[in-house]
Amino acid sequence: MKYLTTSTTFFLAAALFALGAPLLTSSCGRPTPLAPQSANERLGHSALPFHLMTPAEECVVLKKKGSTVELLAQDCSLHLAPRWALHSPPTQEGKHGFGWLQYKDQAGHWECLSVADGTLQVQDCQRTGEQSWQVHELRQNHFELGQQNNQCLFAEPGAERVQLADCGQQNRHLRLSFHPNRLPVRGGEVLGLQLGKTARFMGVPFAKAPVGERRFLAPEALDLQSWEGVRESFRPGPMCPQSSRAGNYSGDEDCLTLNLWAPQDAVLQGPKKPVMVWIHGGAMVQGDSYLALPDKKRTYNARKLSELGDVVVVSLNYRLGTLGFLGTSGRFKGNLGLRDQIAALSWLQENIGAFGGDPHNITLFGESAGAWSICSLLAAPAALPFFQRAIMERGACTSRTKEDHRKISQHLLKQLDCFSGGDAAQQESCLQKKSAQELTEAWTMTIPKSVEAAELFTIAPFVDGDVLPLPPLEFFRTQESPKPLLHGTNLDEFAAITWLLRMRGFINFAKPKNLEAIVENPAAKAHVRPALQYYKEQGKDEGDLVDDVLFHCINYQLAEQLTAQGAAVYSYEFNMPAFFNKNIHTEEIPYVFQDEESRKKAPVAHRMGHRWATFARTGDPNAPGLLPWPQQAKKQLSRLEIMEEPQVNPWSQKKSCQLLQKFLPWTMIGRNAGWVPEPPQAKSQLRAEPEGSQK
Repeated sequence: MKYLTTSTTFFLAAALFALGAPLLTSSCGRPTPLAPQSANERLGHSALPFHLMTPAEECVVLKKKGSTVELLAQDCSLHLAPRWALHSPPTQEGKHGFGWLQYKDQAGHWECLSVADGTLQVQDCQRTGEQSWQVHELRQNHFELGQQNNQCLFAEPGAERVQLADCGQQNRHLRLSFHPNRLPVRGGEVLGLQLGKTARFMGVPFAKAPVGERRFLAPEALDLQSWEGVRESFRPGPMCPQSSRAGNYSGDEDCLTLNLWAPQDAVLQGPKKPVMVWIHGGAMVQGDSYLALPDKKRTYNARKLSELGDVVVVSLNYRLGTLGFLGTSGRFKGNLGLRDQIAALSWLQENIGAFGGDPHNITLFGESAGAWSICSLLAAPAALPFFQRAIMERGACTSRTKEDHRKISQHLLKQLDCFSGGDAAQQESCLQKKSAQELTEAWTMTIPKSVEAAELFTIAPFVDGDVLPLPPLEFFRTQESPKPLLHGTNLDEFAAITWLLRMRGFINFAKPKNLEAIVENPAAKAHVRPALQYYKEQGKDEGDLVDDVLFHCINYQLAEQLTAQGAAVYSYEFNMPAFFNKNIHTEEIPYVFQDEESRKKAPVAHRMGHRWATFARTGDPNAPGLLPWPQQAKKQLSRLEIMEEPQVNPWSQKKSCQLLQKFLPWTMIGRNAGWVPEPPQAKSQLRAEPEGSQK
């Protein structure tokens, strides 16, 4: 249950039931090619640190022992910042490949690495008689370091220590990562790393920090030159402010950054690669572009996916919770999390070519709240020019109204003592004076005790008539040729934790009045009890109802609607049991990112990652050697069941979905998930299969 977290549990309870060549941007905005060619150009200087790496792609670090030093090879973790530089001394000016090998200590002081009597040592670089190192190119982007006495650094495979030996020895070289990953983008120059075949840039800003006067306002584009010098992009930026159910606050408002993994050859000057943009989940109150959740080891490290698919992978941050979705009737319009995502896509459209990506071949992919966001982006006119196709893992949509948003915002304003009698200007002044932590914790992670209260603690984009003009399912009816979509759900989602829902007390078949109370249409209230009775008769429980409301039914409607409009749609059901022999919410994520280490599961992960990347490349997830996955056909929907022995099965509308359709569109919780009233012409066309016909 690696990804089932407090935020996911809260969302479930509260939301349901609760229901090519790098580009140099000149001052006039015209791109100019910038592609370093020579080794000297790649080396940079002491202000541009790089990794030393062994052939096993471990990073070399320096450990002092008295007057001598020891070079050790360690995993290149995020906490291991590059500390090496090769700087040409005045006496060697103009001689190709020579320089002082420098190491930057924790205090930021540069010292030079030298050899005395066969022993490595470091000393102040200003001392006379300093030795220099020569760079020998082994192959493209791989170098070794040698002294003039023909002694080279090397590391035995698997050995921790780095040693000196004759440069003529074969296969014992120390490999340098002289990455040419110094790129100009909107904002300024950024410096990334090369890890094997992959270039990595992390914590790259895509908009101005939404702090001070920019808090609660739409993201503002960076200036062409937003920072001086070269920005080291070695680590992820801070996560956006968030608070766990346990009350632990973390994050920083200056969080609008993204991470990129790209094939190194594409960053240099190779052909442009397809781009996959990851939008993280976390119920829109938690999560991060790199860490799945605060203090968790599981990450969205996309290096393996990038290498498997030969694609550029991007992950982005967006504002969450109160700071991301609260609005007023004045200047604070809300939907900021969605607007942040569009701002990131706009930045990528302008700059992704510098990282080797094709700006005309961009695919969004995301899970849970990330997929929910993607459904909104598919219906957001401002976003549509910036991507070509989408992958939704376990996503819902949204049809939440302005009135829904107003109710929730008023509730939060009162909690923050900022309601001010409804005066928007006073509310906004009050909100600006609050700390980020106060604002974040106002959207409490304490699960409400009733369905009515739970409505106020579910977060979603809303139909504002601006960035989101219509509910997605209605918007898709207006599109003659919607974008290609790959989407699906996990077999069990939350059905595996029905006990938790019952324990919290707000979804219980024995208490239908709880659900009836939030149905706004008097005529629709009468359909609640028949629906609950049907679930009981079919041997289903509260967890099955949750899965239908948030995932299964809405995904069927999505496939049906887009297929009817002529879109290329591929649907799946993920069925790899993990927790108590159940397949649950979020369990597909490590398969997509190629993190499954089990030999038994590795083929499934490889096939899945290959399909995702192939869809990103061509709009079709089929490839040689894989089971054919049919595109959806009108009135003949099917799904690929992703498991050890995959198969394609028919997919029919469930009767339970039709029963829910009769009342869920008239609840805020239903609108959160995307339920909308059926158009009159569709009512006579609905077909339902008994539950027993479903797997």
